[in-house]
Amino acid sequence: MDVGSSESTMEELGRKKSTKSALVSKNVWIGKRRTSIKLEPVFWDILERVCARERMSLHDICTSVHERDSGYGLTGAIRVFLLTYAWTAGLEESLNVSPDGRLPDKRSRAKA
Repeated sequence: MDVGSSESTMEELGRKKSTKSALVSKNVWIGKRRTSIKLEPVFWDILERVCARERMSLHDICTSVHERDSGYGLTGAIRVFLLTYAWTAGLEESLNVSPDGRLPDKRSRAKA
């Protein structure tokens, strides 16, 4: 194998790599403060479904997550919340788990 040709192939692949971010930035209100959040499109889709299911606005959900002061930063806390919500399908349980970032035990979920 010619080392020179593999190096040039790697350079070509590097140039083709997109500089666009896979993250989508949206503005949300946290209480009376506007901020922007960058999430992957799938997280925005899930967040929109949670809002519809819970009959809450995007801003209300984000404010509720923010009020838990998880130590992750808002974007990370929202990801943890959404993962937990998908796991438990419950708003209150998801908000309660969000601060430590650990999913509830499946056994306790099965008992509910």
